[in-house]
Amino acid sequence: MVKFRLPDSEQVVRRFRSSEKLAVLIKFLGAKGYSASDYRFFNSDFPKKDVTTFDESKTFKELHWPVREQIFVEER
Repeated sequence: MVKFRLPDSEQVVRRFRSSEKLAVLIKFLGAKGYSASDYRFFNSDFPKKDVTTFDESKTFKELHWPVREQIFVEER
């Protein structure tokens, strides 16, 4: 389960299968109006990492994605 914290303070929750690729998450945010070219997507690691720098062709399982994650969407 991924909780997205959007710039307008809205929160959206979506589930992804571990077999899905990171590109699905990037496309999901793009469909919501948050393109990777205009926004950065930070995970909840410390320090935060921009997930757009990860290999989008890898699955969540290959990326060792946590079961629960928060993504902070911030304007570039």
